[in-house]
This record gives sequence, C-alpha cells and structure tokens, in this order.
Amino acid sequence: MADQQGPPEINPTTIFRHAFTVYTPLAMLAGMQLDVFTPLKDGPMTGPALAGALGVRPDKLQPLLYALVNAELLTVEEDRF
Repeated sequence: MADQQGPPEINPTTIFRHAFTVYTPLAMLAGMQLDVFTPLKDGPMTGPALAGALGVRPDKLQPLLYALVNAELLTVEEDRF
C-alpha cells in the first residue's frame, strides 16, 4: 500500500510576507507619480493642504500619506506630514 500524503502544509508567514511586501514599493511609486514629495520640500504640510497643492481629494490622498509613513518615506507629527 502506498503512503498517503496529506495536503501540503501552508505557512501563513510566507503568505503574509508576499502579500505585504508589495505595499511599500507601490506606495513609493504612487507618491512619486503624484509628486507628493516636492510640495513638502519647504516644510511639513497638513493632508488637506498637500492635497490642494497636488490637485487631489484629501480623502483619497490620506491613505497614501499613511502608507508612505508606514514605508518610512514620510513622517507625521500631529496632523503634518
């Protein structure tokens, strides 16, 4: 009788590593495409002020800003990036 093998063991760490490693480069790329960093060269700005400088909606820009903070490409202190 042949040995019966069960389904392969799935390591959740591998799945999470692959799932989450893509966010940092994508956030950086989106930030570069929107030119998020140029208006900040003169100093920190609030999310709404930065959105105004970029011509985008503040509610759409905010998740990207926090993704850039998470990627350690921006910092946030109080409400300024």
